[in-house]
Amino acid sequence: MHETLLTSEESALAEDLGDYFRIPADNRDLNYEKYFSYGSIRNTQRSERMAYSSNNTVLLSVDQLKEKLLSTEYIRNELAAWKSTRRIYRLRRA
Repeated sequence: MHETLLTSEESALAEDLGDYFRIPADNRDLNYEKYFSYGSIRNTQRSERMAYSSNNTVLLSVDQLKEKLLSTEYIRNELAAWKSTRRIYRLRRA
């Protein structure tokens, strides 16, 4: 089992910004009648780009994941707030 983060269709349109991909919004008309009744004039060639999924990328170990999470200021702040709340709760119970 794996998680798909970027389909091959999305990767054909995505902009690679180094650390992440920017995927433009799909603003197509959702009137499917014209595709089923009249056909599509859109280019239907398949993309040669691959999907980006947890099945075809490097998986982090638990320690690597911890290190990655703790490198973000948001996680460090949330963890500090959680620890502070736990201390107050323990003092009230005592």
